[in-house]
Amino acid sequence: MTAEAKKPNDKPPKSLLQKLHSIMQDVSYIQKDARNAHGQWNYASEKVIKLALHAAFIKYGVLMKLDVEDARVEELETSKQGRETKVVIIKTAYTFYDVTSGDTMQGHFIGCGQGRDDKGIYAAITGAIKYILTSTFLIPTGDDPESDGNNGNNGDGAKQAAPPPAKPQGDNGSPKRTRKRTCAITFKNLTGYRIGSEKEFDDIIAAICTTEAAQSICQQHDIPTLTLPDEGQSMPANDPTWDSVGEILAELTKPQLDAAIVAATAKG
Repeated sequence: MTAEAKKPNDKPPKSLLQKLHSIMQDVSYIQKDARNAHGQWNYASEKVIKLALHAAFIKYGVLMKLDVEDARVEELETSKQGRETKVVIIKTAYTFYDVTSGDTMQGHFIGCGQGRDDKGIYAAITGAIKYILTSTFLIPTGDDPESDGNNGNNGDGAKQAAPPPAKPQGDNGSPKRTRKRTCAITFKNLTGYRIGSEKEFDDIIAAICTTEAAQSICQQHDIPTLTLPDEGQSMPANDPTWDSVGEILAELTKPQLDAAIVAATAKG
C-alpha cells in the first residue's frame, strides 16, 4: 500500500503565532457578567473569560499553562487613615503550547490578591489568568480607563437614550485627546499595567499622588499642590490637574508605581 499523495491545494499547518491570531479573530469581545458589590462596578468574571476562549483553544489546538514562580505577602497602607491590608503578590510564567508542533510562546506577569485569608493566593492567580488572556488577545470587556465617562453606555452594556456629544476634533479631524487620556497612556507606557475600569484608574492615581514620593516631587519641581476629588468621584477629563499628574508619573520609579498599583487594587 502506498501513501496517498498530498493534494496540491492542501494548506500547510498553521504556526503557533497564526493559531493565536486566529483565536484573536474568533474572540473579539467579552461582555461583563458580574458586579463588584463593594466598588459598585461591573466586570468580566474568570468564568466568562475562560468560556469565551475555551472553544477557540480547542478548535486551533492551543494549550495554556501557568506556573507561579514566587509568592509573598506584604502589608500595604491602603487608606488615608493609615489602615494596612495584607496583599499576596505572585510572579508567574505562562506558556502557550501548539499541540500539533510542540512550539511554545512564553511570558511573565505579576498578579496580586487580598491576603486577608487563605484565598489570597487563589485570587492573585485568578486575576493573573484573566489579564494574561484578555491582554494577549486584546479582548475588550467594555471598560476603558482612558474614557471620560461619556462613551454612550451606562457601564452595564445598556445604551443611553441620547447619543454622547461630539468630542473635540484636532487639526487633522481626529478626536482631540483629553488630558486624562494622555495621562492614562503615559501610565500604561511606564508600568505596562492593563487597567480594568475608569474607577480603578482613578483609585490608582489617588494612591500615587498621596505618597511621600509624589509630594517630594511636587516640591522639587514646583508642581502645584494637587487637589483630588473625594473618594467615589472622578476628576474632569480636561482638568489641568492631569498635567501635574503626568509630571509626577514621569518622575516616579517603576517600583514606586508598582507599589501604588498594588495598594489601590487591594483596596478595591
